[in-house]
Amino acid sequence: GIRGATRVGVEQAVSVRNLSDTTLLPTDGLIVDISVTGTRVELTAPVGKIGDEVELVSSVMIMEVQRECRVKAIIRSQVETLEDSKLGGLTTSYGLEFVEKEEERRLVMYAFVYSQMAIQENRS
Repeated sequence: GIRGATRVGVEQAVSVRNLSDTTLLPTDGLIVDISVTGTRVELTAPVGKIGDEVELVSSVMIMEVQRECRVKAIIRSQVETLEDSKLGGLTTSYGLEFVEKEEERRLVMYAFVYSQMAIQENRS
């Protein structure tokens, strides 16, 4: 399949900003699943179109360490208006592929993904 990396389900607050089209305002929402290669987010308003580059910003807990996770991604898929979303009301769901080049930013994102995997492994 297309996805090589293990995805882990989360409910993590996120703000997404379009870097390709700066006329669009940043949009808040939730990361609903994440892997080291990409993520699915549900947002309260549209943030762009397929192919746009966006930046995700989220304050994450890694073990007991709080960090700002800030990574660039490309919009790969979009599903309009999910009514049963965790955010309540209408939302737009996006599939994003990470394209962050900056190593420190990637390390924080990797640490968050692996810490979430460990938490869920311990629950089962």
